[in-house]
Amino acid sequence: MGARERWKFFETCNRICKYLALPLAAISFFLIILIVYDILTPSHSLMSKPFPPVASFFIGILNILTGLLLMTKE
Repeated sequence: MGARERWKFFETCNRICKYLALPLAAISFFLIILIVYDILTPSHSLMSKPFPPVASFFIGILNILTGLLLMTKE
């Protein structure tokens, strides 16, 4: 990969990171709150039974994506 392609790639990653970092963090925080609520009040569950594992998997994927974006920024 040449210098120009590398510059273009990192510039694109910076733009993506700038616009996606806050929404990804907000979604992760919201899912964590829902998981904790679902675990603490199992009798009044708002979600279906497999919600906590599925949401935890989704949070993991979001964290990996955010980490990769931050690594390309440096």
